[in-house]
Amino acid sequence: MIFRELESKKEESDSESESDEEEDEEDYEEFEKRRKNRMGAGRRTGVSAESVDSSKQLKLEDVPNNPKSGEERERIMDIVANSVLLSHLDSSTQTLVTNAMFCVEKSSGDEIIREV
Repeated sequence: MIFRELESKKEESDSESESDEEEDEEDYEEFEKRRKNRMGAGRRTGVSAESVDSSKQLKLEDVPNNPKSGEERERIMDIVANSVLLSHLDSSTQTLVTNAMFCVEKSSGDEIIREV
């Protein structure tokens, strides 16, 4: 009796693993189909951006230099150095960015960013 129950459970397990294998094959076929469709789409034709007019660029002497305490400067430099957007800048540019920043005090509930 126990042997038949074990055989029955083994057969169920075997049929489940066959069904899992079939699902894996179907998933792989679907993946390959999507990949081939993407490849057939070809390369992008191009990416463009607005041209840069050097006469309109901000000059270094026009960058504001706002006074800060040593503690404020150190905290801002740490934030800039760990920022995804700013960490790639060289140290002199990080210093320019830090100098341009200034403190703005806000109260709880004040609007900081408005999406349009």
